[in-house]
Amino acid sequence: MPQLARFLSVAKTRPALASAVRQLRVIIKSSGPAGDVTHYELPALLACCPRLYELDLATTLPSFSGTVLASLQKLPCRPTALRCTNLQVEASEVPYQLTRIWQDSLRFLVLGGEPFHLIRRPPTDTLPPPTGKLKEFRWTSFDRPSDAVLRWFLGSQPGDLRYLALDCLPDEPAFHDLLRIHGPNLRSLRLRDLFGVDADSLAQCTDLEEFSLDRGMDERVLSVLARHKGTTQPSTFTHLEFGVRVKTPESQALETAVQRAIQTGRFPNLKTITLKQWGGTWSLESVLKRWKALLPEIEILDGSTKRTPEQRKKSTSKVRLCGRQLQSYDPTEPKRTSTDAIHLHELSRLDQLPKNTQPSQLPTHE
Repeated sequence: MPQLARFLSVAKTRPALASAVRQLRVIIKSSGPAGDVTHYELPALLACCPRLYELDLATTLPSFSGTVLASLQKLPCRPTALRCTNLQVEASEVPYQLTRIWQDSLRFLVLGGEPFHLIRRPPTDTLPPPTGKLKEFRWTSFDRPSDAVLRWFLGSQPGDLRYLALDCLPDEPAFHDLLRIHGPNLRSLRLRDLFGVDADSLAQCTDLEEFSLDRGMDERVLSVLARHKGTTQPSTFTHLEFGVRVKTPESQALETAVQRAIQTGRFPNLKTITLKQWGGTWSLESVLKRWKALLPEIEILDGSTKRTPEQRKKSTSKVRLCGRQLQSYDPTEPKRTSTDAIHLHELSRLDQLPKNTQPSQLPTHE
């Protein structure tokens, strides 16, 4: 495996460079051309990256062998963030396996991509649910997550979860139950839509600071967000993000509803609204100008995908935990040029850096 061998050689002779790797993207296939990393080689690869923060993994394997899992579990390298995407097999249990063995270190977990074929019934007989301390969970697949899957990864009791993002919702009972358990502790909730579920379930999220809804924001949703379990307790929101259309009765009604809610004090702590383009190829610029004129006291940001890196950075999650901004996995970010993020095909860059480079001179994500 030429690329892996090259990296292992560099890591052996210049360990300071290898220990500077903070993000690693690996694709593991069941079979393929020479040069691909096999899952048997993953422990050796991670062993060279003791300060690894995030592992981004795509695989065609249904599972990792017990030998590989045992080797991974013994490593000093225990990622804080795990991203499992593009599971191109009939049914994969790899995310269950890795979440279980790294349960003590994982704080951020992203599952999804297309295709994403996760085993629908968690293998609880062989892999008991983690005792996890996840702070952030993102489901980026358009396949509906089952109640069993969500309970396995997030637990059936309130925990440390503060940031939840779902591109596809479970059915109504599972969604209601999910927010019943974790809603009171959430600081940020990001959803693609509310189709098929009752918006009233959102009332269980009593301490949200940020809410994002790509499609379907309306007066009813705003009303639910503004109340806390039917009380008159003031809203805690500082940031709302939602999709808008242009020149439709729905968009005009939404503008009126938001303006009224703010002017009547239902969102007293709101500082920022991020608008996203919903449907069509029209420009968001005119809508942004109108909203800024309607709400001069609120910062109005552009949340569309066609943004500069500076605009994307400014409109990232406003929520902070323990004095540090929540992790953001933005696929539109430009490719990094430093050694904090390494793809396997880029490993040759390591031996091109100055020999006196130290880990402290390189960026981190802590």
